Amino acid sequence: MGHMTYPIETLTMRPSRFHFSLSWLMAAVALVAIGLAGVGLFRENQARAEREPCRGKLRNLAMALKGYQSQWGAFPPGTVRGDRLVPERRLSWVILILNWTDYYQSISFLFDPDLPWDSETNILPQVQVSPPGEPRSVEPSTEPPWFPIRCPAHLSRVKPGMPEPLVYVGIAGLGTDAPNLPIGHPRAGIFGYNRQTRTADLKDGASSTMMLAETTAQVGPWTAGGPSSVRGLDPNRRPYLGRGRQFGGTHRGGAMIAMADGSVHFLRDSIAPSVFEAPSTVAGGESLPVGWDR
Repeated sequence: MGHMTYPIETLTMRPSRFHFSLSWLMAAVALVAIGLAGVGLFRENQARAEREPCRGKLRNLAMALKGYQSQWGAFPPGTVRGDRLVPERRLSWVILILNWTDYYQSISFLFDPDLPWDSETNILPQVQVSPPGEPRSVEPSTEPPWFPIRCPAHLSRVKPGMPEPLVYVGIAGLGTDAPNLPIGHPRAGIFGYNRQTRTADLKDGASSTMMLAETTAQVGPWTAGGPSSVRGLDPNRRPYLGRGRQFGGTHRGGAMIAMADGSVHFLRDSIAPSVFEAPSTVAGGESLPVGWDR
C-alpha cells in the first residue's frame, strides 16, 4: 500500500473553521447578553412608569400635610381625639387634611369626633358643599365618603358599606409602642395617637424624616384611627419592605415613601433595615448615607 497524503487545503481549513465557529459563538453570546440587557431595561422602565401614578397620589397627600403644617405650625395629631375613645375607635388624621388635597376644595365632611369612626354618623357623614360664590349647603350622604388618594396598583377591595382602605400610613417612629411615645422621645416619629409634632420638633430635618409609607399589610378604612392609619416600625419583623412585609408589597422591587418636606422616594426592598429605620424618627440623631434612596 502506498503512502497516503492529505491535501494541503484540508489541513489549512480546519483552523479557519474553528476560528469561524468561535467567532460565531462569541457573537451569539453577545447578542443574547444585549437582548437580556434590553429586556431588563424594558422591565425597569415599565416598572418605573407603573410607579408614577402612585408617586403622584402620595405626593398629593404629602403636600396636603404640608399645607396643614404651614397653616397650623404643626402636623396633625395621629388621631382626632375623642375623650372617651381608644385610638382604634377614633377618627384618623386624614379627615383633618382633606381640604388641602386636590379633591376636596369645595366640600367638607361633617364628622363627629366624639363618636367612633364606624358609627353611623361617621360612616355616612353629612356633606357641606361650598361652591365658589354661592351659599353653603348641607346634604346627607348615601354612601361612605370617597377617598381617591390611593395607589392605582393596590388591589385591596373595598368592603361593602365601609370607607376605602388607606394604603399610605403615617409613620409613628421606631417600635410598636411608637404611637404612644411622648414628644421628644428619641424613637418618636411624626405621628402619635395623642401627640402633635411641631415644625420645631423636626430635629433631624424635614428632608431626613419619613412621614408616610405605602403598605399592603393589614390595611383598614381611611377614616379609622389606630394601626389603620398610624404605625411604628417593628424591629422584630425585619426586613421591612416587600410582599408580606410591614411596608410595600404593591410595586415590583420596592415601596414608595414620603418625607416631611413633601418629597417622595422609591426605596428598594433590599434597603438595609438600619437605613430604613433612620428616617422614622424626628429627633433620633441618625444620619442618612449618601444614595440611601437608590
